[in-house]
Amino acid sequence: MSPENSKSHLSRQGIWGFVILGAALVVMAAIATLPYVWLAVSEPAYAETRTELRFLQGKLKNSKTVQQAGLTAADNIDPLFVAGDTPGLATAGLQSIVAQIAEENGMVVERTQPLQTDNTDGAGILRMEVEASGSIENLRGYLLALESN
Repeated sequence: MSPENSKSHLSRQGIWGFVILGAALVVMAAIATLPYVWLAVSEPAYAETRTELRFLQGKLKNSKTVQQAGLTAADNIDPLFVAGDTPGLATAGLQSIVAQIAEENGMVVERTQPLQTDNTDGAGILRMEVEASGSIENLRGYLLALESN
């Protein structure tokens, strides 16, 4: 073997060095891209959280600017409650109210599911899961009617 020929080839240790160096570069590139991948994956959750935060900030700002009078003894608070002798009858009444409000706002109630009721200070707290369909405008009106009624 001539001296020129032996210098052009890498030794076994040199080849292993290049392999280790290449692997280290690949690992470092992967580590460098991880924050960007994580940000891209979590962006929808951040967008939803930002929207919810803006909604809450708007409600807080609105509640500070709008002064509402408190309830007095002369106020009729009966419409604020769902009548029913038992939790089952009250839940059925709530279901009827929810369906009526949906119909008035152009929504179609596909399913209602009563959830666990709680009793606090002699009054039952009713919860209901509702699946409804309709346009976004109808949904806005429906949610506004539910909140205001």
